[in-house]
Amino acid sequence: MMRIAHAKARTSSEVGYLVFSDVHLGSDVNELTPRVRHRPENLDDDLVALLDHYRVTPSESSSRRWHLVIAGDFIDFVGMLVSDTGETEDDLSGDAGLGSASSMALRKLARAAERHPTVFDALGRFVESDHSLTFVIGNHDLELHWPDVQQALRESVLKRVAPALREQLGARVQIEPIFFWAEGTLFVEHGHRYDPTCVGVATFAPHNPVARHRMLPTLSDVLLRLIVRRVDTIDEHGHENEGLDYYRRLIVRTGLRGVGNLARAFFHAITVAVVTWWQLMRGGLRSLRRLHLRRLRRFAAFRRIGWHKLRAFDALAVKPSIASLHAIFSTLLLDRLALFSVTPIFVLATFFIPASMLARFSGALAFVLLARILHEKLVTLRALDAAERMERRAKDVARLFPAAFVVMGHTHMPVERALSVDAVYINTGTWAEEADERGLVTPPAPRTHFVVEGLDTARGELRRWVPGNGPERWTKDS
Repeated sequence: MMRIAHAKARTSSEVGYLVFSDVHLGSDVNELTPRVRHRPENLDDDLVALLDHYRVTPSESSSRRWHLVIAGDFIDFVGMLVSDTGETEDDLSGDAGLGSASSMALRKLARAAERHPTVFDALGRFVESDHSLTFVIGNHDLELHWPDVQQALRESVLKRVAPALREQLGARVQIEPIFFWAEGTLFVEHGHRYDPTCVGVATFAPHNPVARHRMLPTLSDVLLRLIVRRVDTIDEHGHENEGLDYYRRLIVRTGLRGVGNLARAFFHAITVAVVTWWQLMRGGLRSLRRLHLRRLRRFAAFRRIGWHKLRAFDALAVKPSIASLHAIFSTLLLDRLALFSVTPIFVLATFFIPASMLARFSGALAFVLLARILHEKLVTLRALDAAERMERRAKDVARLFPAAFVVMGHTHMPVERALSVDAVYINTGTWAEEADERGLVTPPAPRTHFVVEGLDTARGELRRWVPGNGPERWTKDS
């Protein structure tokens, strides 16, 4: 275990902490398109084994108990495409499976519970064994904002617990809207607030300004639901920093029919994103931010956290891509497509200028060089990988909320790195993976989790679950 000097672990002596994130239950529930990828069954088996292991293994604390914190994206409400014979609704992510209203989210939660019963049962056994459970809301399970969906999640976890104990144990299952903080020891948030394509415009007011009964989609929501979930050749992760060459190769692989499907999905996504942006520009952004700040102030008073501290934390979030027309075009590569389309026209036009041939060639070359410079600038502006930004923000978070460990998820890549503020930044990786029709998994989930325990000093270790062996220390070479 790694030891952190001068860490005042006031709460670690009372309970041990177990943290993982990005389970994405239900991500392969797709009843609208013939997507062949699926979540391997053994992934749930490994997660259940991990939960049962810690359920019966006492923590090194005075209580011997564990507090499990799931750091966001436990249920993949965004990624689920569900057909239903009952009421459906277009939630501005474009005819993509029930929608995001609370009534629709309840049906999706029921589908996830049906698809992954062993995971919910294991969580129930964990809580029944005198441990605690906290869900931190991420960008894929933002529908946990709805109170009735929160209650349904508690009931799903405690479904197999004796009825007489459910009300008592329900108090041990909490949902945090933005972060979990054990002062001096542990700070946990999902991390999507530092990712422009995934952050919402108002954390405490995540609904649509026009229709408050449904969620406002982020740009990531639009792309995931309208393109990734409908085009089988595109993965959810791993292409964020790819350029036009990647998509040219993709077009070659998909063939003519695939190109048509991709084009329809692409332009549908553009339309939905621009419509959403326009709603925000017509006063929606201001109204949502005002409501967010009012609720944030009430949250600060309820949690007894200084308003200026919480306001500074709120200001760390990046500007949402969905609120910027330029960011939408940049993310969708429309700016570079326009540049590549216009440049040949200007180059050809120079040869019709009444000047010497040398001047014409010089003008054409100047346009080519200018296009290259602009292209490099556009590549720089399209920085979609949030990993480095999250690590930088972790330093600011540790200053605002003193903790030996600042933990996030979101990127699906495990990280363990000491910060310059007497704290350690941890990314818990993911418990999500997809297999193709041949059973090939790319990439495999690291199955990582973070453990904090100790009677006097906070000791933390990033571990991975090894089937058949149990938890082992995680290293970069794991």
